[in-house]
Amino acid sequence: MSNRDDGQRDQLVHELNDHIQNFPINLSFPATVSSSSASDSNNQNKENELKPLRTDPEFVNLKLLESGLLFDEGQNLGVASASIANFVSTLKGTGCYENVRVKLSLDPNKDENDDETNQKTSNESRSLPCAINVELEEKKWYKLYIGGGIKQDSLNNTSNIPKVQFESNASLINLRGLTDNTTLSYSIDQTASTEIFLSHDTPLFSIFPKYSTLYNYILLSQEKGTEPHFNAKAGIHMDDYEWTSSYQQFNRGLQLTMSNRPGVADMVSV
Repeated sequence: MSNRDDGQRDQLVHELNDHIQNFPINLSFPATVSSSSASDSNNQNKENELKPLRTDPEFVNLKLLESGLLFDEGQNLGVASASIANFVSTLKGTGCYENVRVKLSLDPNKDENDDETNQKTSNESRSLPCAINVELEEKKWYKLYIGGGIKQDSLNNTSNIPKVQFESNASLINLRGLTDNTTLSYSIDQTASTEIFLSHDTPLFSIFPKYSTLYNYILLSQEKGTEPHFNAKAGIHMDDYEWTSSYQQFNRGLQLTMSNRPGVADMVSV
């Protein structure tokens, strides 16, 4: 008897989950974008509550649209949840956020008379009006690293003795609110060989004036117009062969890269 009750309970839970996932909702556009620290009532640091949000809300709404979320159109809760999960994963993958939260709530701006009319027409086809709020916990606008270790190219070349190097880099993160990243790096090894690199990575559309022809073309010419990234990298690299061949070699270079993901130029040495 208990096995039968357990089976009926599991079936009811399954039917309830299916009903919730298939429940129609209607999301209002645009989404509200706010700082998660500003909305956290348990946060005891009042300075964080007043911290302004650097991220451009328009950029966030573009990312929501590209994730497959539909605004002002009928969709069920299950499809919307999958799109939101994709959006959160994409935004956290930029490296600019500690956390990304998305909350759905009843839309307070929705006319109650419209709801009553919809309910009288058909309770089954009636969509629940919802507002969407994106809460962003942004990382600090800067990152600084100072350290040392074994030079990677000396490990790859078995004919050379491994070299110890000092290295440092400083990054400015998401200053324009478009998940942009500017990095300056410097390193020097035991033979006085130095490397200095400056790189800047940003979505491709953002290098053009806002709403210009190229700006609009990049955003509208493909399904995910914010994904193409532009990366510029310039650097000076010096190899000191005075210990073996009595000469020094200077290399200077400029590298421009376009890709469907950020940070590709950082993988290539100038």
